[in-house]
Amino acid sequence: ALHSQSSAQLLGIFEQHLFVGRHKKAFSNAFFAVLVVMLLLNLTLYITCAAEAVNSAFGWPMPLAKAIFYCIASAVVALGVKSIGVSEKYSMLAIGAVVVALGVLSLPKANSPLPLFGGSPALAVALYSMCMFSFSALFSAPQVVNYIGDKSKIRRCVLWGIGANALLTVGFAVITAMASGQVTRVATVGLSARHGMAATVLSTVFVALAMLTSFLSIALAQIDVIKEKTKLPGMAAWGLATLPTLAAA
Repeated sequence: ALHSQSSAQLLGIFEQHLFVGRHKKAFSNAFFAVLVVMLLLNLTLYITCAAEAVNSAFGWPMPLAKAIFYCIASAVVALGVKSIGVSEKYSMLAIGAVVVALGVLSLPKANSPLPLFGGSPALAVALYSMCMFSFSALFSAPQVVNYIGDKSKIRRCVLWGIGANALLTVGFAVITAMASGQVTRVATVGLSARHGMAATVLSTVFVALAMLTSFLSIALAQIDVIKEKTKLPGMAAWGLATLPTLAAA
């Protein structure tokens, strides 16, 4: 992204470095189609996951929970990149506070041994890579390059973002392993079962904010891709990027 003339989003980078020759336009159009569908499915998944967390914790009807999450997330995206940046920052701080609160809540009941040996660094990196891929973190790097005016801060921003994700992932994994009566497939279920309503509320906030931060960055990437490829104005691109996700959800 740093060494690309068109670094606003992944498609522009690929068009400069990868799609060459007489089939360039066909490759570009095919990748655009795949990219749009993939990002739409990701955004739909974030809406659904956040709604499921709220539904299981508080019993809200799924359609209502989906609509409320979509309205909040898409409104922030419509307000522009500054609003997204502010929302991302405070959401990450709130997620960090939730992990700390869950840790404090869990320490008195941390009766499960924490295995410090076994496995391998390669497996840990593979797991973390899978987590980052699931949240489509690769789309954030071009956005950082495109939207940060001071280019000397780009590498630091990317490293801080990846580092913050790593810290939260490890912290939540340690809490889950030590304080769940049984480590469940969805980690928040096990924590909630052991610690009651306080953990249920905190876990729901954790999931909802994680889905929100992912929705904001991926929706921005989707809008950038659509605007660059179709030359549509901002609000039209916003509608194409976000409204189908609510319908799909």
